[in-house]
Amino acid sequence: MTNEEKNTALYEKVFAEQETYRKWLLEQPPEEILKHSYEYVVREDILLSLEYHDLTNAQAEALLKSPGPLGDIFKEFEQRETDYMDTVFDTVVCRANAVIKAEARQQPTALPGMDDRKGHSQPLDNDKDRSRTDKKPRQSVRENLQKAAAKQAPGTEKKKKPEREVR
Repeated sequence: MTNEEKNTALYEKVFAEQETYRKWLLEQPPEEILKHSYEYVVREDILLSLEYHDLTNAQAEALLKSPGPLGDIFKEFEQRETDYMDTVFDTVVCRANAVIKAEARQQPTALPGMDDRKGHSQPLDNDKDRSRTDKKPRQSVRENLQKAAAKQAPGTEKKKKPEREVR
């Protein structure tokens, strides 16, 4: 198996695991869904990261051995110390500063994500060597899995997942 095939096999396995989790989650009462919303979003982000990045052969093989690689990855992520809250607060500060500057100039503020040289933050793109930006993402794999799921017998069909914006 090539590296691309191993990574695609892993993506398909993780996608199926997420679809099973999603189906279970949608059967829960609203309160329970809210309790699991963070986990669902992080799992979606893990899946998205696998669309755009490849692992080495050894890494892909190691994760393919797990009966639940997505759950395993999520548990690992939960144990990590991240600067997520610092990033959230930095975004709050940047937005507040942009509003203050705009009000001082009596101009409307720029749309979020636009670089108007007035204090808006820009996403960092410092991981180019490991990204799949030069390759097509596995989005077509996701679409094929969704189409196959839609063709299943009534009662077992999976709901189509809305397309996710790339951040």
